[in-house]
Amino acid sequence: DAFPYCLLEEKNKEIVGGGCSAGVSLCEIDGKGNLKICSGFLQPVGNIFEESLEEIWQENEIIEKYRNLEMNISDYCIECNEFKNCLGGCRASSNVGDVLLKHRK
Repeated sequence: DAFPYCLLEEKNKEIVGGGCSAGVSLCEIDGKGNLKICSGFLQPVGNIFEESLEEIWQENEIIEKYRNLEMNISDYCIECNEFKNCLGGCRASSNVGDVLLKHRK
């Protein structure tokens, strides 16, 4: 999982690794062909039985917004010194707001 680095102790930052790979190098496809950005993203962004995986991956507007970090990143994250390392943590959880981050100010 991708966690915001500001929530981690220094010793755990290497274990967690980098930012979220959703829409960049991973996705989830269920048995009905529904493609989701990741397992934590509830809404399918396409269906491989209706259009090709390549079309969905390269042309889907929602995936593109996640890929370009244009969705639901708080100003707190963007202004953080660690942002370049963690990219704000899990992209899917960013849809519920900054439940944990609001307590870090």
